[in-house]
Amino acid sequence: MNDFKKKLAILATALLSFCGVLLETSMNVTFPELSKIFSVSLDKVQWITTGYLLVVTITMSTTAFLLKKYPIKNLFLLATTFFIIGDFLSMIAPNFNLLLLGRLIQAGATGISMPMMYHVIFTTVPRQKIGTYVGICSMVISMAPALGPTYGGGITSPISGMIYDRFGPFKPILSGVCLICLAMLLFNITESWTTSLSITLMFTLLRFGINLTFPNTISNAQANAPMSQTADISSIFNMFQQYGGSLGTTILASVIAFHQNQATSPLEFKQKTQVGGNLDYLLLLILATIVAAATFYNWNFQSRKQATNENQ
Repeated sequence: MNDFKKKLAILATALLSFCGVLLETSMNVTFPELSKIFSVSLDKVQWITTGYLLVVTITMSTTAFLLKKYPIKNLFLLATTFFIIGDFLSMIAPNFNLLLLGRLIQAGATGISMPMMYHVIFTTVPRQKIGTYVGICSMVISMAPALGPTYGGGITSPISGMIYDRFGPFKPILSGVCLICLAMLLFNITESWTTSLSITLMFTLLRFGINLTFPNTISNAQANAPMSQTADISSIFNMFQQYGGSLGTTILASVIAFHQNQATSPLEFKQKTQVGGNLDYLLLLILATIVAAATFYNWNFQSRKQATNENQ
């Protein structure tokens, strides 16, 4: 495969993944409106995202096998077909159940496309340029949720990839983890006087951290594993990312819904929603702290392992 075809293959899978992530995240802001249109509760509406992420996760768990058994071209055509069918069903859906079915079919396309994108990079790009290419593709995907607040974070992806290629994984990864913890801390301490502008700035900071961390973590894992396990690595990482999103959406929405259901008036409903949101922010801060601890442990572990190998 020549360089032009390599870049075209990476671009095609990246754009399909972009569409999948765009659909995954864009529906979140429509929950209140969908609840009114289809006369369903928030607990049920959140399955638009939770169900989507669950199917993505399940599909990703099979992608490593599919990549080893079938040509990438065939898998790309299958994913594209799923996406078009799911998009059409969602567009014409007269009720919530058909809308959910369309979303689940779309999820199958995303579950195939994202690991396939990383697999193409890991199997066709020279190792010394992998960080840059992973960063560029992560930029394309990270711009999908909302072009405004995530644009800065998207630009961070290729920059962090270049840093990875030149200085190794842990400078961008550790910097990203620290930014994630800082953003979550700010979300917690500013919740009582937050504004739309402050939320946008904190979310942008969070995206900077994520885009410094996630793509370089994948690249670091791939660099420490045999080439024969490339498909497994991309599938596992993306599968757990989507599983975390699915589980996280369910838990966070359930916490808010639990408190909302205790309200007996519109004013109390607003107050209970704020209480649920505060608990969600606290939970996310705790999880970010755990991630930071795990990252520092991994850094020390790999440093000791490298020192031992050099002394032998």
